[in-house]
Amino acid sequence: MKTIAYSLLISATLAFSVQAAPTLQFEEDFEGGATDWVDVDRDPVTHYATGGQDGGAYISVTEDIDTTGGGNFGGYTLFRCAVLAGPPAENCSSGGFVGNWYFTTGTQILRFWFRHNSAKSGGLQGIVRVAIPGNQAGGPAVFAAVPANTWTQLSVAIDPQYPAWDPSWGALLADAVKIFRNVGRLQPGFYVDPGDPAYTESSVIFDIDDVQILGSPSVTAVVDAITSGGQQGHGHPHRTIHPNHDGGPDAIDDLDDTVRLMVFGASTGAGDLEDLDTDDIITSSVRIGRLGGTNISGEEIYNLDHDSDGLDDVEFAALTGDAFARAERSRGSCQASWAWPDKVEFRGELTTGEVVAGEDTVISVNCNAQCHN
Repeated sequence: MKTIAYSLLISATLAFSVQAAPTLQFEEDFEGGATDWVDVDRDPVTHYATGGQDGGAYISVTEDIDTTGGGNFGGYTLFRCAVLAGPPAENCSSGGFVGNWYFTTGTQILRFWFRHNSAKSGGLQGIVRVAIPGNQAGGPAVFAAVPANTWTQLSVAIDPQYPAWDPSWGALLADAVKIFRNVGRLQPGFYVDPGDPAYTESSVIFDIDDVQILGSPSVTAVVDAITSGGQQGHGHPHRTIHPNHDGGPDAIDDLDDTVRLMVFGASTGAGDLEDLDTDDIITSSVRIGRLGGTNISGEEIYNLDHDSDGLDDVEFAALTGDAFARAERSRGSCQASWAWPDKVEFRGELTTGEVVAGEDTVISVNCNAQCHN
């Protein structure tokens, strides 16, 4: 079943070249003060009017480092929003970072400048946790080590496949899209591998400056995890999503099913709310499911017309395990039913520069699949 959830474009008229870079969507440069940023204990940070990475304002905290307890799986928060929950005006930077980055705003990059004066050999690794409102779920991205006393820009792509992100997304049920679609707060800090020898150091100064999100206009796509029909031999009757496969003890590795997704072309001239030429979708940018599984090379089929409206549609396919995580056969059963997917998410990029995204919220899921070809 197709579902539509149209979003407002950042701009409906701008066109971008293939080489177009994401544009600045929001920046906190701290020129107006600390703007609801506090330290890990929600105490005030120190605000400096000069001395930042560009000579301007920045914020700073002084903290002791003690890794004997292992932190939060190696992560240590330094900066956070002033309140745990509440309207955007009470969050960091008056809610400037709040929003649906994945489907609506087309946010593609989060970056900030980081500095410390730790004497730790090799420097310290920066980290940033992106969390939903209320802080109930969040995923951290870990960066390479930063040398002391040097402003360093840390940047991470808003892409579930970007290697800096924690693959478990900070939860028992890994779900990148749950976080990216409902961003409520940011928590920069530092990371020390909990497997490393314990390290302690007193009164270390940490600074951040110019926290930014960048992106491109967002085009909402109509997508469908088709359960029947299809073209080019892909109208399989087993479109039901199977978290597990009963093909034997090696089924997870050898018989991982595919989840197939049709993306429909759209035209305002035909009465659609937006224009989408599916020929412009960059195959390598396709992400499917809550973990953003990539399209299986060669499985994409362009120039279809599945809904017979005269507009080109395209079909992509990702391994179910890559899109939603694999069931643990070693435990002798499927993962719990509460962990089964209840929608199929899609996001990609267009050769014209925009982000394209959509989801099918009416899908068929069953734990096991019978063996089939």
